[in-house]
Amino acid sequence: MFNTSVLDHGFVTLRNLAGPTRRPDCLFDADDRDPANAARMSFDNTDASRTAEQDFRLSAYLMKQWHTSPFEMVECWFEMKMPIFVARQFVRHRTASLNEISGRYVTLPAEWYIPKTVGAKPDTAKQGQANTLPQEIQDRFKKILDRSCAESYANYISALADNVAPEHARMQLHLNHYTRWLWKQNLHNMMGFLRLRDHFHAQLEAQLYAKAIDAHLRTNLPRTMELYDEYRRMKEPLDIDGPMADLDALMAGLVSQAEDDHTTHTHKRSYDSSTILEMRLRLIGEVKTKLRAAGP
Repeated sequence: MFNTSVLDHGFVTLRNLAGPTRRPDCLFDADDRDPANAARMSFDNTDASRTAEQDFRLSAYLMKQWHTSPFEMVECWFEMKMPIFVARQFVRHRTASLNEISGRYVTLPAEWYIPKTVGAKPDTAKQGQANTLPQEIQDRFKKILDRSCAESYANYISALADNVAPEHARMQLHLNHYTRWLWKQNLHNMMGFLRLRDHFHAQLEAQLYAKAIDAHLRTNLPRTMELYDEYRRMKEPLDIDGPMADLDALMAGLVSQAEDDHTTHTHKRSYDSSTILEMRLRLIGEVKTKLRAAGP
C-alpha cells in the first residue's frame, strides 16, 4: 500500500505525512485541510468551526496566489532506493533533509540498474534521449554495462576482503549502483520538486520516481494535489507540428502558457518572469506565421 517498485531494484515508500494537527484516529496526521487552518493563524482564527469546503476554497486561493508557508506546514517522509545518478539529480534541489546509506559503514548489495530501453543521443538537444537506437546496439550496451558492473562489484568485495577501507573500496562501484535514503521535505518544496522531476524535460528514470511520489501524495492528500495540478504543475508543451484545425484554440493555448509562466515564475532561477513572457509571445508569433503560410 505504501511501497511502489521503481526500475529493476528500486522503490519509493511513503513513511509518514504530518501536519500541525494531531489526528490519532487517522493513518497520518496530515490532511487536506491543514494549509487553510495554518493560514488562519495570521488572523488568530484557527478553529474547527469551518466546513471542509470552506477550507478547500481558502487552500485554492493560497495555491493560486503562491502562498508558501501554509503548505510548508505539512511534512512528507519518503524512503527511496534508486541509482546513484538519480539521487545526485534529486539532491540538487537542496530543499530536503536526508540521511543516506553509507558505504563507509556497510557493504553495499550487488544491485545495479540496467535500463530496459537504451536511448540514443538526440539530434536537436544537448541532453535527453531519443527512441532511435537500433536494438542491436541497445543489447550490446546492456550486456557490456552489466558485465562491467559485475566485475567492478567483484573487485569491490575483493578489496574489502583485503582489508581496504570501505570508504575507498566503494570507489570501484558505478553511478548506476543503487543507494537508499530517507528523504523529508515540506509539501510546498515537494511540489516544486515534482514540477521539475515529473516533467518531460527530466531524465526518464527521475520521472518514474517523481511519479511514484506523486501517486502516494494523491492517495492521501487528493484535494491538495488537484490544486497542484491546476495552479503549479508545469504544462506539457503544445504540439505545434501536429494537425491544427482550430488556429484560435492554438493561440489561446499559447497565450495561456505565457500567462502561466509569467505569473508562476517558471524557471525563475534562469530567467525573470518578463523574459519568459517575452519568449512565449515570440513563439506565438512564429507559430502564427507558420500556420498562416501553410494555408487552410
